[in-house]
Amino acid sequence: MSLKNWAYICLNNYCVASIQGNTYIAYERLIRMHFGELRDMPIGRITNLIVQNHITKLSRLVDEMVFEYAVQNNLITHNPANGVRIPKTGIFENRAITKEEADRLIQAVRNSDCLVMFSVILCLFTGLRRGEILGLKWCDVDFERRSISVNKQLVREYKINIGGEAKMHYDTKQPKTKNARRTIHMIEPLAKEFEEYKEKLLQWKAENGFVHSEDDFVFPSKINTGLGFKTFYRHYQ
Repeated sequence: MSLKNWAYICLNNYCVASIQGNTYIAYERLIRMHFGELRDMPIGRITNLIVQNHITKLSRLVDEMVFEYAVQNNLITHNPANGVRIPKTGIFENRAITKEEADRLIQAVRNSDCLVMFSVILCLFTGLRRGEILGLKWCDVDFERRSISVNKQLVREYKINIGGEAKMHYDTKQPKTKNARRTIHMIEPLAKEFEEYKEKLLQWKAENGFVHSEDDFVFPSKINTGLGFKTFYRHYQ
């Protein structure tokens, strides 16, 4: 049996019941993109040296679970990835934008025709993450108390059908950790601009035939649903 065929058996039998759609897609992408010349090799002929050479070329580790499951099912007697050394990669350091860059970014947002780009200003002044920003609903915003309740985030989900085809949709989920659920205070200038954004958004809804609800997303798509990550980045870029 080839490594590729066995990997898909592992994915669709061992993994699919216990992982989320995003993880399934990530594992499937590993099979398609990172197995390289090992994909079509019989799994019983793959040696430690072959895996080491392949890893050195990729500078990243092929998920070892495929080999471990092969050992458990007596396709091979040992895991050829055991003992493989991972080459060190360069260290990427994040850089915070300067105040001058932030000012330019804010001005660009204010000059933008895309209304929901106010989300960038909200992010700069609150530190909210992308999923938290796009998962906000109006019921989470209290202008009287100048507060934002962070209790969910927008996530990209994949539903896997019987044939293994993945269909993507967006949904909201509670944060993974207790500390991620928090209340954020808005300074007065931000709260004022946020209220102005809401007035413009309500006008847009009225013009396009949408009935406003406090359960609506703060930053909606053009059909008044959640704004997808790709659409957000397209506007941002």
